[in-house]
Amino acid sequence: MIDEADIADLQKLVSIINPELFRVKELCILNPTFGEASILVGGADADLLIDNALIDIKTTSRLELKRDDFNEIIGYYILYRIGGIDDAPFEPKIATLGIYKSRYGELHTIPVKAIIDEAKIPSFIAWFKGKAA
Repeated sequence: MIDEADIADLQKLVSIINPELFRVKELCILNPTFGEASILVGGADADLLIDNALIDIKTTSRLELKRDDFNEIIGYYILYRIGGIDDAPFEPKIATLGIYKSRYGELHTIPVKAIIDEAKIPSFIAWFKGKAA
């Protein structure tokens, strides 16, 4: 049975999307997976990869950004660094992480280099693989 309230909710979500936030130049993958790394954690996929931006979509009633939201998108980035992106026509270089708050039409982004220390990535990945095994 189709719930009319659900249809109205979806229509509202779609009506506030700013297409400029999701303009694709080269690459768009829905629900990207991370090769062997997805298997390490029992299956994982992000919501959206547009060009060099990995985006998680949150449909919640509150606008706040929670620590768990950041942990999740950073976790996806680590999985990408381990296993790459499945089915991509070329290996993208993810440089931006984003969280899209769909009930508010707001995309919050942060450059990877602002939160990831490249010098520490190899040891962190080794630790992560050990914990995930």
